[in-house]
Amino acid sequence: MRFDLARQRLPKLEEFFGRLHINDQMTIAGNWPPRYFVPTVVDALRTAGSWRGGESAGQLLLKHAPCLDPNDLRTALSNWADNSQCRYASKMPEIAVVVFQDANHLDGARIGAFREFLIDVKAKMQEGREPEEYKEYSEYPALAEVANSWGSA
Repeated sequence: MRFDLARQRLPKLEEFFGRLHINDQMTIAGNWPPRYFVPTVVDALRTAGSWRGGESAGQLLLKHAPCLDPNDLRTALSNWADNSQCRYASKMPEIAVVVFQDANHLDGARIGAFREFLIDVKAKMQEGREPEEYKEYSEYPALAEVANSWGSA
């Protein structure tokens, strides 16, 4: 699946991959992080149904950070912000900082995307959709500090 020639010669394998459960797709994508699996990773952030599922999707995004283009990053962060299972997961603030650092090939687009993400998650907290005890996770203070320091450098 990760090699173009194999996909060309084995279209049924690609079709089979598409029918797998998202958890199975994530396992495969996590073992081989080429660009091909980026849509699976981005969608995993949208569909994560538990905190642990959100963390798994975040860790998968981390593995694929060097493969992201600016649109992939914006979509991934939007899916992450919109999914409370990702926002609330305890490891996600830490994962966000590392994804920020590992997506450094995107330069200014990365800074803009992460600033939009921070605005979005803070707005969700202020809308009252977030319990107060989740504030430490939902507002991502370490990410804000890193993004702001890069933006002013």
